[in-house]
Amino acid sequence: MSGTKLIYAVEMLHYLPLFIAHERELSAELEIALAPRPSGDKSAIESLMSTNTKDANVHFCVCDPMMVSLEGAYSALGGDEPVVIGFILGKLVYAPFEHSRKDSLHFRPEKPIDADLDLYLKGTDSTVVIEADILKIRKFTENSRNKVVFSFARNPKYKNFCFTAVLSHKSFLRTASGQAQARRLLGALTRATDLIYTYRDLALNHAISRFQPQGYTTEIINGALGDLITEDVFSRSPIVSRDGWHKSGYVRRQIETKFDFPSFRRFVDNRIAAAEFSTYLRGKVAGERYLFADLSRLLASLRKTATPLVFAALYLLPGFLVKLPPDLPSVIWNPWIIFHFLVITFVVTLYCLRARISYWTKRDPTKWLEWGLGIFAACTIAELGILTELIKSLGRE
Repeated sequence: MSGTKLIYAVEMLHYLPLFIAHERELSAELEIALAPRPSGDKSAIESLMSTNTKDANVHFCVCDPMMVSLEGAYSALGGDEPVVIGFILGKLVYAPFEHSRKDSLHFRPEKPIDADLDLYLKGTDSTVVIEADILKIRKFTENSRNKVVFSFARNPKYKNFCFTAVLSHKSFLRTASGQAQARRLLGALTRATDLIYTYRDLALNHAISRFQPQGYTTEIINGALGDLITEDVFSRSPIVSRDGWHKSGYVRRQIETKFDFPSFRRFVDNRIAAAEFSTYLRGKVAGERYLFADLSRLLASLRKTATPLVFAALYLLPGFLVKLPPDLPSVIWNPWIIFHFLVITFVVTLYCLRARISYWTKRDPTKWLEWGLGIFAACTIAELGILTELIKSLGRE
């Protein structure tokens, strides 16, 4: 990874897997740096996709992919596109603080990432601030009468999202060198996350060496790290969940109605992360059978293969139930056959576009089965009626 650079969005404790991976395995190969001011996700991904000479070696970034427009903002730069290759956080870590309680809230402009909480929570009026930095949260609650009124990380509704991801650009990953560097990075991140959950004291030492010089005491760092571990914030697997991706986009659109939802198929590539995670699991069960280590990959492959086969079987269902006449045109133009194809096409389209439909209708994409159950039930009843009439029709012929 000689000469390669990674830009990360913010200097916060929830990036600890990156800091540990760099310190223990990647320091001689990879340079990491905080995104240019005003820092944040947009600055990080702009550095990744920049065509400036100073950013020529930036081939990775760590940020929240839903805080930028992957669909529209970067695809035209040099004909290249960003791509998510793995993720670090699977939960929100934002927590709203309240200064005092009143009946109404008045919204002010967004708080800068590096702004201190006491700038907003020392006034006489009621104030609520949303903060992502767990160290600031611990420090401020211990030194003031302010308190956390809601924690996203503790709400089961906000599990298994994709909030902090590792991104690269597609042209870099087309090279053998780029793929090798991505594998080493994701492997190191996976092992760093395992260290955090398995050897907390060692992880705490890394966190202290990183954040104590920034003014945080050992007690605050230890408490904050304990919160992140208890809430299972760090993702144990680097593989980006399709449902998590859609949920993140859904939440983002609740805030920004014109948010351009990025396609999972276009902007996520799990192949390297899946291979590295399989290698990691095999190392954990060295000397044992690899059945369970490869089970997730096996199920994913079966799903990709089985889905089109199930759709094909649904289309050919009449042929399994009744002997079709040799006269093909008469079969094709049979009105019940046409109705059958229309119903099955509607069901297939609904399934394939479920994420987009939930996006357009502002519904939770992970609950597509709930809101689609009535539609599927109606289609099933209609299909039974169609097949019954088709059997009668062909039987008379």
